[in-house]
Amino acid sequence: MKLSPLAKVKKEFGSKDKLVSEVVSLLKSLSETLPEDIEKRLKSQTNQKLIKLYNNAKKVSEIGKEKVVEVILRVKRPEAKKVDEDYRKSLMKYSISKLYDMYLTASKSLRRNK
Repeated sequence: MKLSPLAKVKKEFGSKDKLVSEVVSLLKSLSETLPEDIEKRLKSQTNQKLIKLYNNAKKVSEIGKEKVVEVILRVKRPEAKKVDEDYRKSLMKYSISKLYDMYLTASKSLRRNK
């Protein structure tokens, strides 16, 4: 039987507050700037969204944000002889979930083209 998001949170983290603090620490390690009220905003999110954000942030931190951006750049701009620094900077500002989704799409494209 599939667990509900609340049951997953209680089983894996103990409480929603602990999950929020885990997400905040992951986001701080991946991002240079975070809004000051990030913790308050995350506490108002659903358990399902928090679990998804936690999983995406954990995967991006395991891979490395720089490597995620490199894969996206390689797929989006394959003919470019030199790296487009402006595009790289704009990618670095994207949310973790958006970057991870783009990375999954780009890595599938790379595997298909091999």
